[in-house]
Amino acid sequence: MILGARLAREFSLAACCFFCATSAFAHGEDQSSLSLRVGGSRVSVEWRIALRDLEHAIGLDANGDGNITWGELRAQHGAIAEYALARLSIRSRGNDCPAGTVGHWVDKYHDGAYAVLRFTANCSGNIEAMDISYSLLFDLDRQHMGVLRLQHRGRTATTVFDVGRTARHFELTGRQITIENIK
Repeated sequence: MILGARLAREFSLAACCFFCATSAFAHGEDQSSLSLRVGGSRVSVEWRIALRDLEHAIGLDANGDGNITWGELRAQHGAIAEYALARLSIRSRGNDCPAGTVGHWVDKYHDGAYAVLRFTANCSGNIEAMDISYSLLFDLDRQHMGVLRLQHRGRTATTVFDVGRTARHFELTGRQITIENIK
């Protein structure tokens, strides 16, 4: 029964993300969203993380007044990127695909403000398969989920990372993108 509930939860979250507009993700408590576009040897990444979660993880509100200003957020851009990138791994052909320079933005949604990290991961050679590991906030919030949407050659796949499923393998060569749990 627990497995059925988990699959239902994952399916409903994945379906929600699939039907969202390409630039907007459904957000909710305890989740972040990753949007990946794979082309050639590059992966373009856009990652939305709730400011309330980043405040809990690394502290953003420097003066403790309960409001995170742009200046406080900008002062922590390096710490945000370091914290987030240490909890995301993109690999292809057994090699890491290192992240390039991280750009920072902020988006507001009905449930709060989100830090938006944009960067490109560069792999060695054309990407035909890739492994993604995700562990953002799992040490602080066991209910956290990472909702991922991957696009490649006009095809889209969605999946959810949670504390019990932190790594996925993606095959990109067939008629559709296939996803397998790694652990």
